[in-house]
Amino acid sequence: MTVKLITFDITGTLVALREPVGFQYAKVGSRHGIYASPNELSKQFSSVFKKLLVQHPNFGESDIGWQEWWRQLVFYTFRDSLPSHNLEKSPAINRISADLIEVYKTKECWKLTEGTQTLLDKLRNKGLRLGVISNYDPRLEDILNNLNIHQYFNFVLTSYSAKCQKPDPAIFKIVEQMNKDLKKKEIL
Repeated sequence: MTVKLITFDITGTLVALREPVGFQYAKVGSRHGIYASPNELSKQFSSVFKKLLVQHPNFGESDIGWQEWWRQLVFYTFRDSLPSHNLEKSPAINRISADLIEVYKTKECWKLTEGTQTLLDKLRNKGLRLGVISNYDPRLEDILNNLNIHQYFNFVLTSYSAKCQKPDPAIFKIVEQMNKDLKKKEIL
């Protein structure tokens, strides 16, 4: 049996951050008068990200929604990086959150990994279907468009829209349902 559909995860596979998260957070924060160490922001981001995924799984899909999820992530990342600041009362933190939510849709934050364009061209030229399955929020569509690779994919399935995250088998069942004309063995 030959493979007819190849699915990809995105982050670290086809797409990568241009710089560590803390550097982008520090840059946007400084535009709004909130100054924090990029390294400390990166450290706190990782910690807060993990906590929020436990408290509000799948980017808050079943309760607070992805935008509020990211607002909380930004707030707690800055708060934990700057314990002496009273960010609860700072209107700047809301502007920082809004800016970061937007900038993380763009080429300013994301780049293609080496060989991505060539790989996608080769696979498309072989007539293969291509898809994305990624634990991500709805901004993934914008990211792929802004990096000029969305057109390669027959579908983009985020965990947020699927209401389940990898490695849950349910997300892969959705892909099978979307491609009913293919046998399970034909999907990679």
